[in-house]
Amino acid sequence: MSVTRFESGHLLRHKNDVIVAVTKSIFYKQVKIPHLDIQAREAVNNDATVASLATLGRIYQLKDRKMFDGTDYPSLFAEDSQVIKADLVAEKDIRISLGAAVSIDVPPDEKAEYVAVTGLFLAPYIANNTCRVVLSCDDLDPDKTRKIELNNHGMTLLPLKDK
Repeated sequence: MSVTRFESGHLLRHKNDVIVAVTKSIFYKQVKIPHLDIQAREAVNNDATVASLATLGRIYQLKDRKMFDGTDYPSLFAEDSQVIKADLVAEKDIRISLGAAVSIDVPPDEKAEYVAVTGLFLAPYIANNTCRVVLSCDDLDPDKTRKIELNNHGMTLLPLKDK
C-alpha cells in the first residue's frame, strides 16, 4: 500500500513538473541563442596619424547592470574581473577589423539578465558613454539580430528593422 502511495505521489509531481514546463514554453519567450552583429566602419578607432585600427571588444553576461553602469571606462578594461565580479556571469573577448562585422551567437547563461558590449577605443567619447551598450535579455530575440555599429569614438545600437 505504501509503495502505491509513493508511486502515485511521484507521478503527481512529475505531472506537475511537465505542466509547469509546458506553461513556461508557451507563455514565456526564452532566448536560446541571442544574435549580435557588431560591425565596424572603415574609419574606426583612428590613431594619432589618423590611421584606422582594429577594435578590441568584450561581451559580458551580467546578473545585474548597476556595477557595470557605475564603472568608469578605464577601470572596465584594466580591472573588469574585479570591479564587476559580483555580477559577471560570462565574458568573451572579440576583435573587429576595419569594415568588417563579427556575428556572435552565445547562448546566455540562465543567471544572466543583461548582455553588455564594450569597445576599447583609442580616443573614446567617455562623456557620452558611447563606448558601451547594455541590452536586457528581454531585448534579445532569437529571430531578430541586434546590430551594433562601431564608429571612430564609440558604438551605437541600431534600431530593429521591420520585416
